[in-house]
Amino acid sequence: TGLTPGKIYSLCVDFDGLGADVSIVDTNFQLYNSPAINADIAAYKVQKLPNQTMRIRCPICTEATVVHLSTGNCSLEPIYSSTSLMPSSRRAVAEEEVWTFVVDGSPLELGAMYYICLDLDGNSGP
Repeated sequence: TGLTPGKIYSLCVDFDGLGADVSIVDTNFQLYNSPAINADIAAYKVQKLPNQTMRIRCPICTEATVVHLSTGNCSLEPIYSSTSLMPSSRRAVAEEEVWTFVVDGSPLELGAMYYICLDLDGNSGP
C-alpha cells in the first residue's frame, strides 16, 4: 500500500475532485496502519475464560511490545482490568513474525467487540 506499518496518517479529502476550486482539506481524522494481522485463518474469538492464547503476525513487533484489549480507541477507551489483560507471555513461535500472548477474558462482556492494541516500544516509550 505504500504506507509504513505502525505509523499514524492524517486523512485528507478533496471534496470536489482534481483541478477544481477547493483544495485538499484535512479532516482531522487520524488512521493507524497496524503492523499486525491475524495469524490464524479462523477469526479471533475471545471467550469469557481465563488464559486464552492468541496469535498475531507482526513484522515489527519485538519482545518489548505490549498487547492489551480495548473496546475502541486503543489510547482513549477503557481497558478492562488492564493487569489481567496484559499478555502474560509473548514469544516468537516457529513461524516467522508470529507472536503469542495470553488474555484473561473472564471480565469481558459477552457479545462485545474488542480490539487488539499494540504499544510497539512497550512501557519504555510514549
